[in-house]
Amino acid sequence: MNARPPAAPPATPDRPHVPAASRRAACPRCLRPAAACVCAFARPTAQRTEVLVLQHPQEQRQAKNSVTLLRLSLARCEVVVGERFEPAALQALLHRPGRTAWLLYPDVSATPSPNVANTVR
Repeated sequence: MNARPPAAPPATPDRPHVPAASRRAACPRCLRPAAACVCAFARPTAQRTEVLVLQHPQEQRQAKNSVTLLRLSLARCEVVVGERFEPAALQALLHRPGRTAWLLYPDVSATPSPNVANTVR
């Protein structure tokens, strides 16, 4: 009788190469391993400014993943994950009615807008 070893648990879409049974338990809120959960350190703050983060998919898998802490800490924070955005979708995200978009992490050679100090309070 040829016994076959039990089949490995199926991989999941977010980690196709790692069987689900072999991963550590994760916090459902911050998605970090339970031993590294940061939820106790996140203090939600109410702010008037809406924050939109366009996050590269590879950044989600980085150990630091500071966007998670930002999302947990800011009451009005939206995270959209993608590598390339269709022009119409990007325009819809950046040019919402009644909103002004500002780039938080510009390129090193970017020039600061002289209007920022006069419009952001």
